[in-house]
Amino acid sequence: KRAGVLHDVDDHHHSSRFQFYNLDFLQLHATLGAAVCDAMDVIFLDPEWNNGDDYKQTTREQIHLFNIGPLHLHQVVDQIISQWYRHVQIVAIKVAKNYDQQFLTRKLKKCKAIQDGEYRIGEVSFHNQIMMVIVKAMPENTNQAEHEDEDDNEDQDIDIAMTTSTTQQQSMSFETALLRLPQIINKNETGTVNIRDVITVKVLL
Repeated sequence: KRAGVLHDVDDHHHSSRFQFYNLDFLQLHATLGAAVCDAMDVIFLDPEWNNGDDYKQTTREQIHLFNIGPLHLHQVVDQIISQWYRHVQIVAIKVAKNYDQQFLTRKLKKCKAIQDGEYRIGEVSFHNQIMMVIVKAMPENTNQAEHEDEDDNEDQDIDIAMTTSTTQQQSMSFETALLRLPQIINKNETGTVNIRDVITVKVLL
């Protein structure tokens, strides 16, 4: 797999833009240093499935074990978004086609930043691949209060504005952005669609 990546990079003449580290991911942040880690926008994870066993032969039918070293996936994600790469916008995780969606979502909800609504969880499917995406939520800029009727009581306007929580604004922004992805990607210049390139999305949390 590593050789294939290196070949693709050289083949497209982008080798100067990439730097490869043959290191344990759980220790990589310490090698990169705070300045590089704080500038990281996207993290892609391809964790081991089912403790290295053949995932197609699992007796559970759905894969729920996705480990990186000694840590379960949700523990790694918690460290990524709260400690190691604090400004990351997206954590994309390649999962098995028969992964246990409810189990993993429930585990990821244990991450404080996800509990607090700072990050949301979605799913992107394409061809025979599935990715869970943990996305930093961005509140939408709304001017709803400015368009209230002039006769409305000013104090009432303040009360209404206060009841519109940050989490609700973030929810609208995340869902809008995620659901627009298929509209952007599922077409080409001729207007036709290659079935292998079609994606579907789902909001999980």
